[in-house]
Amino acid sequence: SKRADTIKNRTDKFLALLGDRISVPRREVLLDLSAVYPRLLERQSAGHLTITHGDAHFQNFLIAPGRTDCRIIDWEAWEIAPATDDMAFMMAVLWFSERRRRLEQDLIRRYHRALLASDVRDYSWDACWNDYRLSVVKHLCTPVYQWVNGALPAVWWNNLERILTSYEDLGCAEILDQLKGK
Repeated sequence: SKRADTIKNRTDKFLALLGDRISVPRREVLLDLSAVYPRLLERQSAGHLTITHGDAHFQNFLIAPGRTDCRIIDWEAWEIAPATDDMAFMMAVLWFSERRRRLEQDLIRRYHRALLASDVRDYSWDACWNDYRLSVVKHLCTPVYQWVNGALPAVWWNNLERILTSYEDLGCAEILDQLKGK
């Protein structure tokens, strides 16, 4: 598909830019993902989908003093995707590992409970956690997209390190292996 070719070409160029500044094992993770990206999207589209923001960071959430309601702004990157994609972007891409490790699972559990309280049906905790880990794998492409779109190295380089560390911490190699058919 055209999208898969685009992912592959962008990843190849990104890795050429990085040269030896990225380890061989991490380079292979990104190459493997670019090779199976269509399967990842197929697997995600078979699950629980919703409207996702696509750029879920705290600067896009507005809460007025004295109010409890929230306004979400900057919907430029919205899409229909698994509910866990925004959570993975916010925590696995943007948070440093100490904070993510401390808060991640409790926040995903809280999110899962809120989904169930909002009448989402047939969505177990295990399915939610697996979707989150799959979203982490998908977000390995985020620093590549950021680089392609002209983000400063201070943005995409930190995000690359954080998402790769999240991938490693959460044992996401298992998911990538499943996508590769191993």
